[in-house]
Order: sequence, then structure tokens, then C-alpha cells
Amino acid sequence: MSFGLTLLAIAGAVFSIWSLAQLRQHYRAVEAAEKLPSVNLSPVVRRYVPRALRSHRRAEEALLCKQFISARRPRWQRSAMIFAGLMVCCAAATAFFAHRNLEAKAVPRAAVAALSGGDALATIQGTWGWRADFMQSCAQNPQVISVSADRKRLSMHYTKPIPSGTRALQDVDFAVVSVQSDALVLSPPAAATGPVPHPVSISIKFLDANTYIATNSDRPLQSTGVIERCR
Repeated sequence: MSFGLTLLAIAGAVFSIWSLAQLRQHYRAVEAAEKLPSVNLSPVVRRYVPRALRSHRRAEEALLCKQFISARRPRWQRSAMIFAGLMVCCAAATAFFAHRNLEAKAVPRAAVAALSGGDALATIQGTWGWRADFMQSCAQNPQVISVSADRKRLSMHYTKPIPSGTRALQDVDFAVVSVQSDALVLSPPAAATGPVPHPVSISIKFLDANTYIATNSDRPLQSTGVIERCR
């Protein structure tokens, strides 16, 4: 939006300056016609003097041309100033939004660079807690995450058992489905190997080296909120 307004302001400023240059050129042409009878004044008269005011007397028409040209100059000067100011403001806005967009794009790159060698599976090992759920927070019930030596299984150990359906869980294992630089896809071992038509998977996305969010494939629009590394 701001870029489009900048282009419009540039076009308006250029056209206003060009119009002022035309007025100046035509004013000088009238002055030359007043001094030299050989200079043709008709084009300027036709451009600026209304038909009803044309007397076909050179001196009178030259004076009218000057008056009409002088009357138009302030309008184009104001127009040039307005468009120039708009151009500066829009250019500043465009530069600001472009800089903010670059910063926003740099955040994911910085997050990936902050991971342990660009390996999400290595980064996720440690102690974590939910930021929005006190019952699973670092202060109340932190979770210790570890990865097997063959990198095929991820284990989560809660300090206190958590309710899950009709029973309480303290240790949860997941099969590692895929690993990226800043993301993981996990599934319960039974779901990963069993003959189920639509196995549930869990996607983990790192925001930086110390925070991530997780979503279930059966509830893709819901997330855990931010899970942070416990200090």
C-alpha cells in the first residue's frame, strides 16, 4: 500500500514540476514575442486565453497570456509541494515496513541458527514446562525429554503423574517420524507401527532454542501454547 502511494506521489510530483517548467517556458515565449514580432504567439494564446477574450491584438493577448500563466503557477507549486511531502512520508513508511518485514523474516532464520547445530532432535533434549498451564509448568511439573541413541524414540518423563483418560501417566514415549532443523513430527510407537488408518501425530515447531509449540494432527487448529526450557 505504502509503496503504491509512493509511486503515485512520485508521478504527481514529476507531473507538477513538468507543468511548472511548461508555464515558465511559455511565459518566456510571450516575453520574446513582445520584443520580437517574428515570434509566433498564436500557440500560447490558444493554450491559455479563452476564445471569448481573444482580440487578435498582439499586445493585449500577450498581456492576457502572462496573467493566465501567472494565475496557474501557484496551483502547480502547491501541487508539487504536496506531492513531494507525500512522497517523503510514503517513502519513509515503505522503508519502515520493509525493514520490519526483513526483521520478521530474520526471526525464523535466527531461531533455526540458535538450535543445536540445526538439529531439533538434539535441541529438544532437556527439561521443559508449559507457560500457560501451571499444572505442567516448570514450577509445578516439569518434563524431562530425552532421545534414544538410535534417534528413533523420544521419551518424556513428568516429575508428577498427569491424568490421561482413566489413568495417570508419568512416562510417555514417542516414535520419531521426521526431523528438520526447527521441527519434529512424533507419534506414539503403536500408532507409528500399528495398522490404523489415520495415526495421530504430534508436530513440534521451535520458536527459538528455548521455546516450542506442539499440535496434534487430529486437532491442527489447537496448540499447546508456548512450552519453554526450564532454567
